[in-house]
Amino acid sequence: SKEIRFNGDVMKSGSIAIYFLLVSAAALSAYSQAVPTKLAFIDTGAFTDEKAGITKYVNAYKGLAAEFKPATDELNTIGTRLNAITKEAQDIQDKINSRAPGTDIVTLKASLEQKIDEGQRLQIDFKRKQEDLKVRYEKRERAVAVPIMNEIGAEIEVYRKAKGYDLILDAVKLGESILGYDRSLDITAAFIADFNSKSSGVPAK
Repeated sequence: SKEIRFNGDVMKSGSIAIYFLLVSAAALSAYSQAVPTKLAFIDTGAFTDEKAGITKYVNAYKGLAAEFKPATDELNTIGTRLNAITKEAQDIQDKINSRAPGTDIVTLKASLEQKIDEGQRLQIDFKRKQEDLKVRYEKRERAVAVPIMNEIGAEIEVYRKAKGYDLILDAVKLGESILGYDRSLDITAAFIADFNSKSSGVPAK
């Protein structure tokens, strides 16, 4: 057989074929050992489902919604008034533009200025209250919801070890990259049931 030099060594052509076969077999063995043998998916988006989600997590956000309802209602009221003023101002402008006989242009323009001034004041008030609400809500969310999220993360690891999974993936993060999979890999409902059975469902204040 023909002799070939490989990394400074003389090898026969038949030996080269055997050499690469052994290398490939070793690489395949290493790869099979590195790839998890037991994996599963959890749909973290299901945690907030009111009926089938994580009770403690759902209750935390219900509590936040109730706590900030007065401030949210106030913003909605301001928003409604802003919409009404915009329509009123547009109606006045339409009358001014029509130049219909008997139209008191001076009075209409004065009324339009009042509406514009009121609208600008409400816009400033709305933006200020909205920004304040955002800051206060996020602060409370960190205090109430984040600890629960950390607890869920820790429990997923406990569940993984208890069930012998090598890897648990978040279906939400994978999104459209999943083209198809065995439905038995979805352990969302089982994990939620396990978590709820251990939790009081009452978030910390």
